[in-house]
Amino acid sequence: DVQKWMGGELAESSVNALGSDDRDQCLKAVRSIKNATIGSNSKKRLYTNLGVIPKLERLLSSGDEELITQVVATLGSLINGTNPDSLKQIIESQIPIVLIQLLNHKSLKMVEATARTLKIFFRKPNAPHQLIFEVRFLNHQLILQERTLSGLVNLIKYTPENIAELAATILASFYTSRSYLEKSELLDRMRTYQTSLWASGAFEASMKLLFSNQTKVINAKSQESALRIVGFLSFMNLDICKSIAHHAKILDALNKLIRDSSPIIKLLAASCIANLSRCKIDTIVPLSDSATVAVVLKLLHTSDPEWIREEVPAALAHILIENEDLQRMVVDSDAITILISNLRDESASPSLIQSSLKALAAITELLEDGRRKVIDTGILPTIASFLENTSIGIRLAACDCIRSLSRSVKALRTALVDLEITPSLFKLLDDESVDIQTIALAALCNVILDFSPMKKMALENSGIKLICYKTSNSNVTIRMNAVWALKNLVFMADEETKESVLKELTPDGFFRLFKDPSEKIVILVAKLFRNMAFKHADWLVQRLDVSSIIQQLDSLFLESSPEILSEVLHAINNLTTGSDDTKTAIMNSPLIGKVILCASHPSAKVKIPIIWCI
Repeated sequence: DVQKWMGGELAESSVNALGSDDRDQCLKAVRSIKNATIGSNSKKRLYTNLGVIPKLERLLSSGDEELITQVVATLGSLINGTNPDSLKQIIESQIPIVLIQLLNHKSLKMVEATARTLKIFFRKPNAPHQLIFEVRFLNHQLILQERTLSGLVNLIKYTPENIAELAATILASFYTSRSYLEKSELLDRMRTYQTSLWASGAFEASMKLLFSNQTKVINAKSQESALRIVGFLSFMNLDICKSIAHHAKILDALNKLIRDSSPIIKLLAASCIANLSRCKIDTIVPLSDSATVAVVLKLLHTSDPEWIREEVPAALAHILIENEDLQRMVVDSDAITILISNLRDESASPSLIQSSLKALAAITELLEDGRRKVIDTGILPTIASFLENTSIGIRLAACDCIRSLSRSVKALRTALVDLEITPSLFKLLDDESVDIQTIALAALCNVILDFSPMKKMALENSGIKLICYKTSNSNVTIRMNAVWALKNLVFMADEETKESVLKELTPDGFFRLFKDPSEKIVILVAKLFRNMAFKHADWLVQRLDVSSIIQQLDSLFLESSPEILSEVLHAINNLTTGSDDTKTAIMNSPLIGKVILCASHPSAKVKIPIIWCI
C-alpha cells in the first residue's frame, strides 16, 4: 500500500511538472512518464486519469524540438496499450492532426518518432483512418490532404528504410478497415481516398519497398506495407486495377510472393491477386483463382500469430464474393469446420469472430450445399446470438451470415423459423449502423416470403410499422430493401395482412413510392401493388380509389423500361379480376390504350402479361 501510494504521488508530481516554466524539469517529467508507462497498462490508466494527455497536447506547440520528440514518444507509449480512455482522449483531441503535421518536420529523429507513434495509433481498429485523407483545420490553418499524402509518400521514397516502412504502414492502415466498407455508405468516400492515394504516387513508392534490397527483416516489413497499399488501392476499384495491369513487374512479383515462406506475405499477395482478378481484366492472369483460394485455405490452418488467424477468413470472404465456382471449392474443403470451430472458441477475439462470420456468409451466398453443411452443424443458435453483440462489426457480419443462410430452400429456412429469429432482425432495423439496417431488411425479405408464422410475427412485433417507416429513408438501399420486404410480406397473404401494411403505409405514402427516383424501387413498388391486388382487387380499389389507381399506373407508362411495363401490366391484370365496376373504369380510362400499344413492344417481358390482361 505504501508503494502504491508513493507511486501515485510520484505520478501526480510528474504530471504537475509538465506545466512548469523550467524547461529541464518539464523534459525530465516527460521522460519519467514515458519510461513509467512502457509495458504497464496500469500506469497508462493512472497517468490518463491524472490528466496527462491534455498537458502533453499543450507541449506539442512548445517549439522545443527535443521536448516535442519526447512528448511524441510518450503519446505512443500511452496509445500502445489496452486502456480505452487513453485512446479515446487522443482521438477526441487535436493530437492526431498535430502528429500528421509533424511528419513534415526537418528533423529525421522527430519524423521517425512521430511516424512510430502514428503507426501504433492507426493500428487501432477505431482510429480515425480518414484523417490521412480528409481536409482538417488546425489553429485556423488549413491542412490539405494532398500535403499529408505527398509527405508520407516522400518519406517512403527519400528517407531511410526504417522510416519508409513506418510511413508505408500508416498509409496502408486504411486497408485494415476495408471490411467495414464493403457494404457501407462510405464506399464512395473510399473511392475518393483511393484516387487521392494513387495521384500522390503511393503506388510507385510502394514498388520501391516491394523490390528493396535491404536487410531481410526490414524488407519483409516493407513488403508487407507495400502489399497493403496495393491491396487498398485495388480494392473494388476498376480504374486503378486497369492502371496496375500495365505494370508487369508487380504482377510477376505477386506470382512469386504468393509462394513466400511468410504467411502474411502470402495472404496479402493473394488478396491483391483477388482484387485484380475480380475486375475481369484480360491482361491480369498472374495466378488462377483456384490456386489463390488453395493458398488461402492452407492459411486457415495457421494459428500463430493470432492476427494472421484473424485476417485469413476476411480475405477468403472477399475472394469468394459472387463466385459460385470458388464457393463450391471451399464447401468441398474443411473450411466450414474450421470457421465454425472459431465461432465456438470461447477465447476467440472479436476480430476472429467477425472475420469467420464474414467468411461463412460468403461461402453460403450462392450454394445450397454450403448452407446445408453449415446448418447441419447446429451452429445457428450461436450465429443468432451474435446479432446482439456489442460490436458493430460482429453484428454486421452475423446479420450478413443470416441473410445468406435465409436464401435457402423452404426446408432449410425452417431452421431459422424454429430459432424465432424474426424479432432479432426487426430489432436491428433501429441499429445505429446503416449497413446493419440494410442487411437486416434483406434477411427479412427472405424469411417472411414463405412462412405464415413469420408474417404473423411481423404483425405482432410492430414489424410492419418499422418496415413501412424505412420506405422513406434517405438511403436508397434501405428504401429498396424495405419495399422488397413489404412485397414479400403481402405475397399470397390474407386480407388482414395487406390491410395492416396499407394502414401503416397510408394511401398517400403508397402512391408516393411510385415517384421514387430509383427505377429499381419503382419496379418493386409495382410488384408490391401487383401482390396487394392479387385475390383482393375489390378491397384494394375500395381502400385506394379506382381513379387514383388508374392515374398512378398510367404515369408509369411514360418512358418506362420493359421491367416496369411488365409489372404494371401484371398489376392491371390482377385489378381486372375484381368487380365489373373496376373493369369498366379501366376500359374507359387511358390505360386501355396504353395496354394495346404495348402489344407491339419488342420485349417478351411486356407481351406475355398483355395476353393475361386480354
